[in-house]
Amino acid sequence: MKISDQLRRAFEARIIAVYEPKLKRYEQEITASIHQQYPLNQDRQQLQLLQQELGLSNKIVASIEARVTKAYVQKLQQYEREFTASIHQQYPLNQDTRQQLQQLQQSLGLREEITDEIEARVTQGYEQKLKQYYHDACQQLQLLRQKLNLSKEAVPSIEKPITAPIEADHKQNLQQYQEAFTRAIQRQYPLSDDEHDSLETFRRVLNLSEEITTTIEKQVTQGYEQKLQQYQETFTRAIQRQYPLSDHEREDLSDLRRFLNLSETITDEIEAEVTETYNLKPRLPTAAPQGGEDKEKVWRLLFKATVVAAAFVSVSLAGYAHIQWQAYQSAAVLESTKFLKEGKKYEECVNQADSVPQKSRFYADAQNLLNECQRLAQDEKRLAQAKELAKKNNFKDTRAETSKIQPDSSFRSSAQQLVSQCKNPNGVTNPSEAMPDENCDYLW
Repeated sequence: MKISDQLRRAFEARIIAVYEPKLKRYEQEITASIHQQYPLNQDRQQLQLLQQELGLSNKIVASIEARVTKAYVQKLQQYEREFTASIHQQYPLNQDTRQQLQQLQQSLGLREEITDEIEARVTQGYEQKLKQYYHDACQQLQLLRQKLNLSKEAVPSIEKPITAPIEADHKQNLQQYQEAFTRAIQRQYPLSDDEHDSLETFRRVLNLSEEITTTIEKQVTQGYEQKLQQYQETFTRAIQRQYPLSDHEREDLSDLRRFLNLSETITDEIEAEVTETYNLKPRLPTAAPQGGEDKEKVWRLLFKATVVAAAFVSVSLAGYAHIQWQAYQSAAVLESTKFLKEGKKYEECVNQADSVPQKSRFYADAQNLLNECQRLAQDEKRLAQAKELAKKNNFKDTRAETSKIQPDSSFRSSAQQLVSQCKNPNGVTNPSEAMPDENCDYLW
């Protein structure tokens, strides 16, 4: 019996509807496996179990694997071509080219370990060509120098314009490796084997010797360990003063962590170790230093500036870090000066404001505070002197002394109150009956 075309197409559609999802699922699994490991190892148990579960024949499976493998190899070849072309145009690669290659890697769905292997292999071959070229060029230059009868002293001045760009590239490579190693230990310390392998690949790409990268790693590690020690010592002193820590102490430690560029994970580990070592129990906060709340605020601000300043000095000798440290310290001093002014500690306010360097961007504000505190200190002394004169019924001098107090001074109201309480030495209670030079009531 002949089957109609319509019935045959319907039958085929049903078969495809059932069979196609199985083919797609197996293709997805084999694609993920190849991207994870290429070439595939002999242990294919998971794929074989999936094949049996889906009921796929060996011929179908082989066809799928061949197609997926071919597509993956084409991706590898594409990345290798792009990388090879890049290093032939510029070696070592700059940051922009690096970003473009990274975008290509992501678009192709290639793992970083795979592209690192490609880059290392291509770079090694390219460096061998460079070494051969350098060797041959040196021989040719040596022969040319002898032929032209040039002295050895004259050669460096001729070669310097040629070698200068190479030296600049080398310095840039050193900087790139230092930054990469710094980022690595900030993510995880001590470094894992995977991090070491990635850095080793990067070293080869940058064409740096193991000796020089080892030196860089020691310097960066030493600086990082100093940061860890700085945080540990600061946290230890904090919990010895008060435990649990107050909000102010927590804020100081958070600022220090950010300035040291430490992750919260590592500082949490440090705090856990220190707390466990000391086995401290919570206790009430220690009493504020004598002088009240204002001194406590000033102490905290200066402590905060000292901690951060010490952190900067201990971990960096760079000019930028020093400038940032001075700026932060000046800002803290300015804030503490404001608290001293509000607390009517004018002499301390003057001394504090005078300590802000002239080059600081906070210098103008500090000078304004210094002048205000100087005026207020003078007004305070004048009011005290006026009170002593009033006690001696020397109202004329009292008026002269209080008249020197600035109209906008905070001591103006106190001086007015003093004058209103003055009495005529002759007992005159009506201000109109008293002489202006003798009665405090006429001072205002």
